[in-house]
Amino acid sequence: MENPIRALVIDDEAQVRNFVSDVLTTEDWTVTAVSSAEDAFALLQEKSFDLVFCDVVLGQADGYEVLRKFVTEQPKARIVMMTGRGSAAGALDATAIGAFDYLLKPFTVNDIIRISGIVREQLRVNAERQKPTAEEPPTGYASDIPLIGNSPKFVECLKMVGRVAPSDLPVLITGESGTGKEIVASAIHRRSQRATGPFVTVNCGAIPVELIESELFGHAKGSFTGAGSERIGLWEQADGGTIFLDEITETNPLFQVKLLRALQEGEVRRVGSNRTLRLDVRVIAATNRDIENEVAENRFR
Repeated sequence: MENPIRALVIDDEAQVRNFVSDVLTTEDWTVTAVSSAEDAFALLQEKSFDLVFCDVVLGQADGYEVLRKFVTEQPKARIVMMTGRGSAAGALDATAIGAFDYLLKPFTVNDIIRISGIVREQLRVNAERQKPTAEEPPTGYASDIPLIGNSPKFVECLKMVGRVAPSDLPVLITGESGTGKEIVASAIHRRSQRATGPFVTVNCGAIPVELIESELFGHAKGSFTGAGSERIGLWEQADGGTIFLDEITETNPLFQVKLLRALQEGEVRRVGSNRTLRLDVRVIAATNRDIENEVAENRFR
């Protein structure tokens, strides 16, 4: 590449700072190393960086403040958060704000080389296309996720959650009962562009089969015995926000056909009504069953 590729290393521990800097230097990066967030903020006005390795705990201003600052002022920079006190929830928050990766100490030379290689390749492709990429805007950091753990698989799982949260894609969460599926769904909603909209939770397994369509889509007056007035369904209540369908595999095939239409077309029809309602709802679903097996056995569409 014609222009030098620049990296910034921010860590108040000289040993870590020098270790990361030395590895990046051998990978042909032009490296600047500082020991505080304040020093990093000063450099923001002087230089632009392609890659930033930043410790989470930095004294006065922490690594998340650095992350937000870079996302705002140098959105093309890839920010890698480093921590010796990491958690899966921290990984989710970091990636949701805009971090490129989240490393748990102690990490290895190969971890740094792997990230360096990925970023170098992205820079090469972007230079060829001559189309600058725009990073996701910061959504703000809040340690509001009551999930505890720092195993590599758990961290990777919530990093994925953090990446999907800012999108508007439907999400399926699988896992055994009691593993925090609703907590993850709520975290996705709060880190999405729909965060100010409603978050409606539906336990599909707790609603009788004959009532679930009415509960979700509502019903017209007189549509069945006892329907003395028109009723707005939970799907309509979630308009502009997110609906969380827990235990989605407990629904019956007939209802799944109507649910599929709501997902594909963004439209629902109240029971007993011939009027179609177009609604803007993001769907997050969850199940404790093997979803692929359910599909193979024709129990789920």
